[in-house]
Amino acid sequence: GVRDPRSPKASDVVAALGERARAAGIGEAVYGADAVILAVPYSAAQEALTAAADLAGTVLIDATNPLNDDGSALTIGHDTSAAEEIARQVPGARIVKAFNTTGAVNMADPIYDGRPLPMPYTGDDDAAKQVAA
Repeated sequence: GVRDPRSPKASDVVAALGERARAAGIGEAVYGADAVILAVPYSAAQEALTAAADLAGTVLIDATNPLNDDGSALTIGHDTSAAEEIARQVPGARIVKAFNTTGAVNMADPIYDGRPLPMPYTGDDDAAKQVAA
């Protein structure tokens, strides 16, 4: 799901992913989904979740990190967490925090010295965590 499914960037991504991929607006992309991955800059999370509309009952895998624009500091996290703020915005969603501890390069090739890179995840819903796993 993207803001503008007709954008050149969305078209390029779809072309790179192949014939089974398509671009859709955020609301359309998440409608009826069993699971949704929130993979946007934290500063865009509220807008994306508003566009997604009702996610009650949906497994929401939150891959955000509340960093400032240059990635040098947290924007929140001293008395609340990004996950808590996301949970407040999407009541009833089954939230799992995952995929936010390493970059895409490590995910593409997660083996170091012959051992897999650990990928932690957390949440309070065991079935939702199994979806993320």
